[in-house]
Amino acid sequence: MQDETIINGLKQKRAELAGQLERVRKDLAAIDGALIAFGYHDVKQIQPKRTRRRPPLFKAGKLMALVGEAERAGCADNASVAAWIMKERDMQPELYQRVRDSVKDCRKPKRVWKKPAG
Repeated sequence: MQDETIINGLKQKRAELAGQLERVRKDLAAIDGALIAFGYHDVKQIQPKRTRRRPPLFKAGKLMALVGEAERAGCADNASVAAWIMKERDMQPELYQRVRDSVKDCRKPKRVWKKPAG
């Protein structure tokens, strides 16, 4: 019984991944076609790029809330905001660089697109 449950779960995951793979192959074919249409014919020479995704440090919206609290507490620059957040969340020191980078991205001015007058 337990083997059946495991097998069914693995079959379901394989089907999901196969569906994603099929979509990716279609997307690659479309991009290759566009490259060829623009005169680039060595599409097979393009090396795959490895991507590594780290798990997020904060849940959605939590970092923005913590940055607001840190600013109300008197922190002005990204480094002091990051240090305040790490102290509040009791985080490991080796995460400082990631927290500071996250704070920097969070505090970056956002572009506002305005409709053209007319």
